[in-house]
Amino acid sequence: MKRGDVLYDIGANVGAISFMAWAVAGGDCAVYAFEPGYANFSALCGNIYLNRAERGIIPFPVALGAENGILNFQYTNLSAGYALHALEDPGRLDPDTKEYVFCHPVLVFSLDNFIAEFGLKMPNHIKLDVDGGELQVLRGAAGTLKNPSVRSMQIEIQETSSQAPEIFAIMKSSNFRVTRRNKSKTPDTPNFVFERV
Repeated sequence: MKRGDVLYDIGANVGAISFMAWAVAGGDCAVYAFEPGYANFSALCGNIYLNRAERGIIPFPVALGAENGILNFQYTNLSAGYALHALEDPGRLDPDTKEYVFCHPVLVFSLDNFIAEFGLKMPNHIKLDVDGGELQVLRGAAGTLKNPSVRSMQIEIQETSSQAPEIFAIMKSSNFRVTRRNKSKTPDTPNFVFERV
């Protein structure tokens, strides 16, 4: 992040990445933080208030996906800060291995449509961590990824997933290459940093 940069924090949770970017840029940046989970979104807004960051970090209580619509957002835990929730996707969820304690409908937009519809600034950087829904977000962001303003992306990718090859293919066809592979708490789900070629 540099002063004046724009970051999209997709799957912002309570805002850890948003605030790091905001601090690195000395508060002179725009961070659009997308978080559909109600407890995380509430904590995110509270953190923005406590840090007086409302001019730099703009929260949106929506999910991003392949297309616009309404889908159920399914929770593993109702406390703020928890992750591993899921946007309804019958092809991805395994009811035998995951238990969800609550779900409610959320608005879902494709990233391309959200930017066009609401006039957001084009991002310079994107962080994408939505616990298995990354491919759907990328499918809805084809135009954004082709825009030369986007210089880098950090994506959490489960390498053993059947979705991984398509994620890497989308990034390659959008003129990005992997420049770093960062470890995560889950060994087979590292964060990959992509930069524009």
